[in-house]
Amino acid sequence: MTSATLVVAALHISMAGTASAATTLVVDKTVVGCSAAGPTYCTIQQGVDAAGPGNIVLVEPGTYTEQVTIGPGKDGLKLKADGAGVIIAAPTTMVPPGSIVRVTTSRLVRIRGFTITGPVPGCADLVSGVRVDGGGKALVTDDHITAIRAEPLAGCQAGHGVIVGRVGDSSGDAVITDTIIDDYQKGGVLVDLAGSHAFLRRVQITGTPTPLIAQNGVQVARGALAEIRNSTISSNRYTGPDTTTDASGVLVFGVPSAGRVYMLDDTTTANDINVWLFGAVGSKIVRVTSTGATTAGIAVDDTSSGNILKFITATGNGPPDIEDDSVGAGSFGTANTWKYNTCGVSIPAGICA
Repeated sequence: MTSATLVVAALHISMAGTASAATTLVVDKTVVGCSAAGPTYCTIQQGVDAAGPGNIVLVEPGTYTEQVTIGPGKDGLKLKADGAGVIIAAPTTMVPPGSIVRVTTSRLVRIRGFTITGPVPGCADLVSGVRVDGGGKALVTDDHITAIRAEPLAGCQAGHGVIVGRVGDSSGDAVITDTIIDDYQKGGVLVDLAGSHAFLRRVQITGTPTPLIAQNGVQVARGALAEIRNSTISSNRYTGPDTTTDASGVLVFGVPSAGRVYMLDDTTTANDINVWLFGAVGSKIVRVTSTGATTAGIAVDDTSSGNILKFITATGNGPPDIEDDSVGAGSFGTANTWKYNTCGVSIPAGICA
């Protein structure tokens, strides 16, 4: 069992053990007399501040324009939308670290049922829709994270739907399930820093073809680990004049230390590069479908090694459908293992056999 899968198990165990004893605090900005003192709170942050470990903060429908921080002392807190139409919107001016919802230090926090949305007027303070850092652990489920970008869309390297771990704020753990992430500026999910883990299941991540920036649906960097299952990642395309620049569906970036990704039963489509291993070591790509990529379906650079890629179906990409530029004692003279793949054109030849 991977570390990310262990996070899932821990979250479910915690929730099962605290549900019967949980106190519910209600946030409803429409109630006359709502206040920071309760019993009905006007803002989500007021409800979070008043909540104890394991409590439920139930948010009634409406648009709440604020940044929400779930900090120390909130282990097991459940932030829950009461039905449809509960929106957490970015304020015009964002305070650092520029996240609409942040979980830091506290563990086993749940965020469920919200639309979390931008945009903001400019790039300077824009970072993420949800951020998990400082050793925090969170479950993000049944949410729509959208428009995490400047207005209009810009080329600055910021604006991620979800950030898990970040240099300067230490690692984080997140489970993201049954969630839509779209209309972002730089990326859908960024998993950053050694010790950070993200588990994605049934997540739909959709980029925006643009000449302004090369987006990444999921980026795993600096020793982080991501596990992606039963998810769809599409439409991350750079359409600008620089022919050396590509966007990607999944990017595993190994500088300065190798990130890792485990993919199983995922669909990647219509990205520049659907899955891109760049300096990756020890990743596993299994039963992934790759179609409609403009540059390559699956691309592995010459510094990647020890990765296992099997039962992949890659058609209608590039060409090539699959390219591995590494050299070593692995399959077909590469430094990686390729088995049981179906594709049209591969470099080197033989991978598609």
